[in-house]
Amino acid sequence: MAGVLAEAFTEGRCALAGIKQSLRCVRKPCGGVAKAAFEGSVDDFVAANPGAEAQLYNRVKQCGHCRKVCAYTLATCNGCGADLASVDESRTPNVFMGFAHGIARAGFPLRASTRLETEDVLVFDDPLVLAGC
Repeated sequence: MAGVLAEAFTEGRCALAGIKQSLRCVRKPCGGVAKAAFEGSVDDFVAANPGAEAQLYNRVKQCGHCRKVCAYTLATCNGCGADLASVDESRTPNVFMGFAHGIARAGFPLRASTRLETEDVLVFDDPLVLAGC
């Protein structure tokens, strides 16, 4: 590892601890590019690049009770506790790999605000607002 990450690990800190201190939490775009590198969906990208399929989908089980998408390895829903044993495995687009490949959409536009981008680190806003500030 080089750069910011190497310094963080050398000092015995969490990798993000040294980066997060200098970042602001705002709810507006700042940085990145305006146009996607691939103007299509995750499905379109996989059709054009079959070798990327394993990266671009998450294996999941969708709860029949609350409709929450859960990891395929779970026996019970981590949203409502319903049994998932008889639920068939399905897949959803891997949003973060969609960003990495510059894909335009995955059921919704794949747009994110970048906060920091170096050769070693990419920090961006959580587009689904799953993580708190």
